[in-house]
Order: sequence, then C-alpha cells, then structure tokens
Amino acid sequence: MLVIMRHGEAQATPGSSGDRALIAAGRAEAREKFAKMFTNNPVFDHVYCSTKLRARETLDETFHSMKHGKIIYTEMLKPSGDPVKVADELRDLTGNTLVVSHLPLVELLVDELCGAGSCKGFGYSDIYVLKKGEDGSFSVERSSLD
Repeated sequence: MLVIMRHGEAQATPGSSGDRALIAAGRAEAREKFAKMFTNNPVFDHVYCSTKLRARETLDETFHSMKHGKIIYTEMLKPSGDPVKVADELRDLTGNTLVVSHLPLVELLVDELCGAGSCKGFGYSDIYVLKKGEDGSFSVERSSLD
C-alpha cells in the first residue's frame, strides 16, 4: 500500500522562518482524516515527508502512537518536486509507504503512478491509498474524497 497525503491547512503567511505552520483546524483535520481512513492502524515500513514545516507538522499529528519505520525528510517532496523522480523512488519499495507532501506534487504523483486523470483533487489533509498490482502498476484503491 502506498499512501499519499497532502499537508493540513497552514497559516496564510509564513512565520519568521519563512515557513508556514499548521493552524489549529489544520491539525485537527489531519488527525481526523487519517484516523477515518486507517481505523486498523497499519504499520508503515517507509515514511517520506517534505522538509517544509506544514508537512512535518501534519506527519506529527497523524503518527502519535503508530508504528513506523525510519522517517525520511526530503527536499524531493517540496511543492515543485519532480513527480517522475519521486515515482521512480517509490515504485521499488515493498511494504506500506506513507508520503506527506504538497500541491501540485501530490496530484502529479498520483497521476504519474496511476495514469493521467486518476487524481480527482487534493484538499487539505486529503489522502489517496494506492494499491500495487502484481505487474508493479498502481491504481487508486480509495481516497478521503470517497
């Protein structure tokens, strides 16, 4: 299973560090959407997260007591990241993987992995669960938009 999540709602303007923190409603929405999608508390073998504050805070809100492998914070997942490079990095992973990133990358990544038109949009804290077929191709299994 490959899970792609957009960060929660953040401040409209950056703080003194030039990065935007989540607002209270963004924190709550991230927790709620993640809990609704994953009632069985899956173990994530791989976790990739953007280095941006709003993505890191979203990950923190969703992972309070969940078991997971090493978290990799990477610039590759910045908003202007290359969806082809990210997809190439993710295709060969086995087990459950979580990715927390930004628009437009999350939309482009779903389409890159599953085919053009597979992504129906990403609101704040929205989640797509992708299933990897035996042939290595991905398809959208479900999303928080369903």
